[in-house]
Amino acid sequence: MYEALKQAEYCYVLTSRQMGKSSLIVPAAKKLCEDGVAVVRFELTKIGN
Repeated sequence: MYEALKQAEYCYVLTSRQMGKSSLIVPAAKKLCEDGVAVVRFELTKIGN
């Protein structure tokens, strides 16, 4: 995921609750920020409820 995002490719992490999304996203986002990349994360769980 980090490498794809570093190459400016879109990445989507879509799965049900408690499946490790944050465990995947948080380290990648931290490393990208350290590399000077702006990171935007959308939380979609409230949409449509």
